[in-house]
Amino acid sequence: MKINIFLTFFLIIIYRPGYSFEVKAVVITGKRIKIDLGKAIALKKNDLSEKEIRTVIAKIIDIYYSKGFTEVYIDKATVKKNGILEIHVIEPHIAGVDISGAAGSDREDLKIIFMPRRNEPYNKYIIKKRADAAERLLDYKIKRIFIKHNKSGGVILNITVEERRGNFSGKIGFDRIYGISPVVYYIYPFGKTFLSTHAVAGYREGQLKKIEWDIRIMPQGRGNSLSLFYGINSGRLLDRWESLDIEYQQAWLMPFAGVKYFAGVLQASICFSGKKIGLRNYPGSDGLYDLKITIDAVISNSELLLDKKESYRLFLQAAYAKETLNNRFYSDIALKGSYAVYPVSRFGLIPSINIKYTSSGERLFWSYIYDSYLFGYSGDFTSARWKNIAGLDSQYEIFYSLLYAGPFIYRGCFDSENKGRLIKTGTGIKFAARYNRLFINVLYSWDIKLGPRKGGVFFTVEAVF
Repeated sequence: MKINIFLTFFLIIIYRPGYSFEVKAVVITGKRIKIDLGKAIALKKNDLSEKEIRTVIAKIIDIYYSKGFTEVYIDKATVKKNGILEIHVIEPHIAGVDISGAAGSDREDLKIIFMPRRNEPYNKYIIKKRADAAERLLDYKIKRIFIKHNKSGGVILNITVEERRGNFSGKIGFDRIYGISPVVYYIYPFGKTFLSTHAVAGYREGQLKKIEWDIRIMPQGRGNSLSLFYGINSGRLLDRWESLDIEYQQAWLMPFAGVKYFAGVLQASICFSGKKIGLRNYPGSDGLYDLKITIDAVISNSELLLDKKESYRLFLQAAYAKETLNNRFYSDIALKGSYAVYPVSRFGLIPSINIKYTSSGERLFWSYIYDSYLFGYSGDFTSARWKNIAGLDSQYEIFYSLLYAGPFIYRGCFDSENKGRLIKTGTGIKFAARYNRLFINVLYSWDIKLGPRKGGVFFTVEAVF
């Protein structure tokens, strides 16, 4: 902790043990960070000894430190003749980043991640998030971060990195359709591309309801670029046809290839796929082919901004396909979006929308109504060819960058398989915890008409290795 106290000349000369100074108020100068110091500078009396002045300063530093601003220090404290205790704070900003262990575009990308904008106050929690993001996005191991102060009141981040080969991550959660669902991911970078693969399973009611795996070669997507991607996807699902009260199985193999374009916050792609689907216990068919062309675009800053309080995401997708079950063409449209708004520093609102439509009249291509976007309807497997869901999440930061909680509400309108037009509303409360590379989400939700007694618990646990 860096604390230097310079009192006025008369104070230094006349000082003697037990001497106190008349202090009517405390004024903080040099403060730019939005942080509440009210508790530290509130005075219980108007005569303060030098020791008590040091205590006020220590409380100010403690508040900064508790919020992650661990390089802040007091430059001077002066008791003026009018009884004002003026405390000048130095809030070091990130003045530069030096990278060792990486070169070329990787080095520049690491610099951007750690210092996306100039003159940002140094915060150890934010730097930790950026280190995690660098390891996730660029497949580098952050070996050391050393902080060096410069003469202008800033800090230089001296970062040593090491390129690593292969990155495992995984999560486990409860999918209300397919049950307990573990997922494992593996990414292996080479050159300007990487191998990406994942496997997922779903276990419910004593059965393996879902098995899926995917392997693809993808571009790393840095700067403005156009790149080829290709791969194969396969799996098996046990799905419910609610209106017929039957369960059917679909198993598939789907090779695909396309091109992807990157430009800042925009990612766009066009993909061609051919899917061979085998069916069991599905009325009228035991299999088909599904040939599709898909165009999608994502506009998002969530990967660039490590502070999700400023994040937004918009996903658009349109597809045109030919299926051989009915020998017909059909089209799909999807729209998903969210935007985080924080009226105050620790409380945020996140409105979202999820729209999905298919022109196909075949149940096989429809979507479940009550999926991860609308909770609280356990045991109902109704599907729809068109659904429109809007939601509002709230999030209060209980402990800084560690524990969050808040209520949510989602309302959906559907063109369902057997009940015509439906409107449903789900609500509940969500808890989220984040520690290093461990993320835990737990929520309790219910149909707003039935009340919380008819609700259910859902969770996800995610870790990066």
